[in-house]
Amino acid sequence: RVRVTPTNPRPKDEIQFSVTALDDDGIDFVYVNYTMKLGGNETTGVFPLLAHPQVGGLYNNSFGRLEHGTAVNFEVVANDTTGRRFIAGSYYFLVRIDTFPPIAELHAIYPTGSVRAGDVVAIDIETYEFPEQSHTNSCEIRWRLFDNAFTAENMTPIGVEGDRIIWRIEMGQFNGGDEISFFCLVTDEAGNVGESRLYLLKILVPEFNITPITAYQILAAVGLIAAPGVGYLYTTRKKSSYREAQREGKKNAQRRTRQRKTSRRRKQE
Repeated sequence: RVRVTPTNPRPKDEIQFSVTALDDDGIDFVYVNYTMKLGGNETTGVFPLLAHPQVGGLYNNSFGRLEHGTAVNFEVVANDTTGRRFIAGSYYFLVRIDTFPPIAELHAIYPTGSVRAGDVVAIDIETYEFPEQSHTNSCEIRWRLFDNAFTAENMTPIGVEGDRIIWRIEMGQFNGGDEISFFCLVTDEAGNVGESRLYLLKILVPEFNITPITAYQILAAVGLIAAPGVGYLYTTRKKSSYREAQREGKKNAQRRTRQRKTSRRRKQE
């Protein structure tokens, strides 16, 4: 295995070669054949890799720093103790000043799914470099409510996922119907600044938990709307109560009629 760090070196970076070489007969020595090009000049050479004193099979060495624009082609060669020679592919890297801004994207908004009045709003942003040359060292969110002026606040790194850094900020609570616009400015150690797209978050009104309404409550509140969202239940129950009252009224009227007829017959007798 061959590795050069950093993968995309800058002029100020110390370039490190690291190679894993194993053989049943034992490794005699490992070195790098390289060709460097800068402008119209070309240089070739051999660069030895030294056995690590504590990790068997690991060979490394520092190549030092190179100027901006230096292109390096190289191959890694290993000789075992019997004189056999092994070549590990052909590799290339370019030394250049980091002029690429970091990238910032929305990672998540909490609570997930929907955010309602009374919820504590948290926003996660993920940042990364492409090509990967410098590390992101700050992430700032700029947000506003409706069309008010933007407010700038620093975000806190909370973890790493692959080559991406996750940053978080807790925004607090908002009212139903509030609209929050936000974007992020992210800076890497080379001073490049990247800007995310503009995001819009709308706060929803709370969900109502509707309690079943008793017939007594309905009769006691005839003609009133108790709360938003219960109109259908209220109307259905109210009509049902009216129908039941009508049936009971008819029965009582029929009963009274029968009683009057019986009373008249007895008087006639």
